[in-house]
Amino acid sequence: MKAGFRLHRFEVLNWGTFTGDRHFIMNVPDGEGVCLTGLNGSGKSTLVDALLTLLVPHEYRNYNVAATGTGAKRERSVRSYVLGAYGKEESAESARGQTKYLRSAGTISVLLACFKDAFYQRPLTIAQIHWFTASGEHVARYLIKEADVGI
Repeated sequence: MKAGFRLHRFEVLNWGTFTGDRHFIMNVPDGEGVCLTGLNGSGKSTLVDALLTLLVPHEYRNYNVAATGTGAKRERSVRSYVLGAYGKEESAESARGQTKYLRSAGTISVLLACFKDAFYQRPLTIAQIHWFTASGEHVARYLIKEADVGI
């Protein structure tokens, strides 16, 4: 058994198309490796981007690195994930279309990761809460606790 913090559990609430009263929980047995698999559009990149948001400062973060082409990478942002962007609606006024969102301003998104050091029997939880105000301002709160907590 090695000392050091390993991911034990990862949770998301209202992030991307993971939405509603239920939230996504990924348990990692004893800090082992995890392989995310699934069909196209099933949320693999969304979960990786959630973990990036939790661990990497925004100035160094690149979303959707698995996408090909630079345009695909730029379509994702904290705003698109927090509000739950899922498509575009064509309109007569605009050739580009209007982005459709699952959530409205004021709805919170929560990202939470619990890490455990099995050698020293120490848990550590980090979390972020994000939302957008009615005027479009991004608000975030950052939390850290030396305990195993969940959403």
